[in-house]
Amino acid sequence: MRTGEQGFTYLLLLFAMVIGGIGLAALGEQARQRALREQEAELAFRGAEIARAIASYVQASPAGSRALPASVDALLEDRRSGRIVRHLRQLRADPLGGPAGGDWVWLAPGEHGCSAPPKSGSATPGLSAVRSSSTRALLKRDSKDAKPACDLLFRHEAYLQAAGKPAASSAAVSP
Repeated sequence: MRTGEQGFTYLLLLFAMVIGGIGLAALGEQARQRALREQEAELAFRGAEIARAIASYVQASPAGSRALPASVDALLEDRRSGRIVRHLRQLRADPLGGPAGGDWVWLAPGEHGCSAPPKSGSATPGLSAVRSSSTRALLKRDSKDAKPACDLLFRHEAYLQAAGKPAASSAAVSP
């Protein structure tokens, strides 16, 4: 029996397990960050899809009346022209979830994100934008400060301008 080598294998095994645990923790954090980035990308995609649908609804309005949709159902089935037009094929849930369980927050003209003070009563009825109900800070930052997800607005005006249509042709589409 060797007396000078007892217990070193056990210590070496414990050391290897600690190193392995640290490595797995780092991999877990990377996977979590990747999942959060994918959720934010999905939020941007779905929000832009809804903003494009609102812009399509406004463009499909009869000449001279740039009306905003009164409800989400109007985006899913627009019957104003005598035929059904689907500006939005399906309403997908808010990917960040939020405290309301995945519901979007629909904004009237003049309303802003969660950190901006709400304006009193809009003169124009209808839905002009959408935002997330989540208050989680976004990973993607425009400045040094982390921006909450509910301050990321998806407005229809940008898509009207991209299509070459004037965004402020009437009070119905002005912010």
